[in-house]
Amino acid sequence: MSGLASSALPSDRSRPVESAGPPFSKAVGFVLSQLGLVIARQFSEAIASSGLHPREFALLRAIAESQGITQNAVSDQLAIPPSTLVTLIDHLESLGFLERRTHPLDRRSRTLHVTDEGNATLRSTMRLAMEYEQHLCGDFTPTERDELLERLDRIATRLEITPGVHPGMSMERPCADPTVLLAEPRHPA
Repeated sequence: MSGLASSALPSDRSRPVESAGPPFSKAVGFVLSQLGLVIARQFSEAIASSGLHPREFALLRAIAESQGITQNAVSDQLAIPPSTLVTLIDHLESLGFLERRTHPLDRRSRTLHVTDEGNATLRSTMRLAMEYEQHLCGDFTPTERDELLERLDRIATRLEITPGVHPGMSMERPCADPTVLLAEPRHPA
């Protein structure tokens, strides 16, 4: 009996596998994964001249939009573990881009404030980011771009992704590849 089972295996292996789905190039998940990797690399390269890494850029933007936000609140808002957040804040503070202040109502808490130098860097980085966005969407009309975003938002909602928060921000130890979105912070020479 075991001889029959083993003799059946070679013929099973020689048959072509029937695809149960579309080719990779037509699978939404695969194409989005390809785009995500390439866009993350290109975006990192696009803003590199600012001295900020995308993760630092996202954090600085969030703090600038809510000057005086507490470390705990920004940690919750961006889903960044506190230990990772402290490292990012320490780095941005060492560059002179933000400062911690004692909370006026709770001396145990710290508020975060973008400095003038941080705002200048944020503005120049935002220009670079918008140039990349224009490059990325250059073949779309404004209506087509809006329609694409609506469809992508539907996928994000289905996957329960918080709008405006990159899921990679919550990673304790981001990917070591310096060209991807969540790589280690850049240290200007």
